[in-house]
Amino acid sequence: MTNPLRDRASSVSLSAVTSGPCSTQVRPPRLVPNKITVNAKKLLQVMKFGGTSVNDASCIQRAADIIKAATQDSDVVVVVSAMRGVTDKLVEAATQSERGNQQLVAAIFQGLRERHVAAANLLVHSTEQRELIGGKLEQIFQEGEKLCQEVIQQRELTQRACDSITGLGERLSAPLVAAALEERGLANEAIDATQLVITDSRHGSAEPLMDITRERCEARLRPLLLQGIIPVITGFIGATVEGVPTTLGRNSSDYSGTIMGAALDADEVTLWTDVDGILTTDPKLVSDASSILEMSYGEASDLAELGAKVLHPKTLHALMQRGIPLSIRNTFAPDHPGTRITPKGSANGTGRRAGSPQCWSHRNGTSVFRKQPIFCRLTAGCKGSARHHPSGTPTWRVKSLTLPRQSLEQWHNQRNCATQQNNAARRIHRVARHGRQRPDATDAPGKRFRWHRTGILLHI
Repeated sequence: MTNPLRDRASSVSLSAVTSGPCSTQVRPPRLVPNKITVNAKKLLQVMKFGGTSVNDASCIQRAADIIKAATQDSDVVVVVSAMRGVTDKLVEAATQSERGNQQLVAAIFQGLRERHVAAANLLVHSTEQRELIGGKLEQIFQEGEKLCQEVIQQRELTQRACDSITGLGERLSAPLVAAALEERGLANEAIDATQLVITDSRHGSAEPLMDITRERCEARLRPLLLQGIIPVITGFIGATVEGVPTTLGRNSSDYSGTIMGAALDADEVTLWTDVDGILTTDPKLVSDASSILEMSYGEASDLAELGAKVLHPKTLHALMQRGIPLSIRNTFAPDHPGTRITPKGSANGTGRRAGSPQCWSHRNGTSVFRKQPIFCRLTAGCKGSARHHPSGTPTWRVKSLTLPRQSLEQWHNQRNCATQQNNAARRIHRVARHGRQRPDATDAPGKRFRWHRTGILLHI
């Protein structure tokens, strides 16, 4: 098989111009512009947009602008969640169907229909395209209503039926994002993840079969990328080998994005959300919370297991096997660097970074602990001062630290703080233990902590 580029290069001969008996000047070949171009391999980036990032027409337009900017330097695969709150409404519709509440189910679908059609009308200017998008949306709504009617008749909501109903939200948002990209002149194709993500049959919390998923993604998506077409893929859902729809678990659209990145061996996966990456504490409770610029896989996994809302516990599973970096960035502040999660975290010691085996310094130059980088990172963004324990180990006095109550208590029960944790962890354990004994504690003067409905706000 001939290579046109190689044949082209070999067919171009060098012309020699002799100006004298002993001097020869070699002229390089002149290639005609736009005849043959050799493009360097572009980077591949998977961009996943959460529910708040596709919440309405204005949010989708903002996401489309981010995607368009990224296409200048890399090939892009887009994974989208349902609009914010849509999955909750679909869960409610499925639950009410089992109870036989047909009127409420109809009202839920009518509200969702109006919301998505309104977004489509704002995103698409062509009447013809509006009708086309409206037809796609209506087909999905009719499918959902039919599924709910079957549940109403049987008065039984199986996990299989629940997956089929709750997975409609992503199928509704993908055509809207695709339409916004089309309006910006970007070739794209909306694709149902049931064609790509092959899972086991554990409905409600399915696990991907990565070998088959990788084969499907390569066969379906790679040709599109080579043609410059942006795939817009539904998150959250998949299908068994037999084609039965499944879901990866609630709030698992991020997991879909990392699955896609691992399947395609992407250069990076970016999760676009509504916060500036992983923060040192809850900004709703602590005003001076700041972003962590870089952390390791291990630290991010620990935070996810402890209940950090910005990361689903399964998110990093697929990427860790391939060593692919993950970034978490803010759709509403796209210039902010957010948080970058890599196999080993930052190694240069600059910026607000993840803890390492060595002590690292807070912005005021005070050393923090060695053995608990996660808690060091959380406490570093809070006001406080360092002091020395009698044993000589530096500890950290924090003004406030937010951790989920349930996760903290569970972690306390699983670990023996007397033998396995350092002084910082033991201080947190003591406050958690005292807090359970006094759940009515408030911010009154002299109180060192208080309960909050979203977790524990510790005043140490």
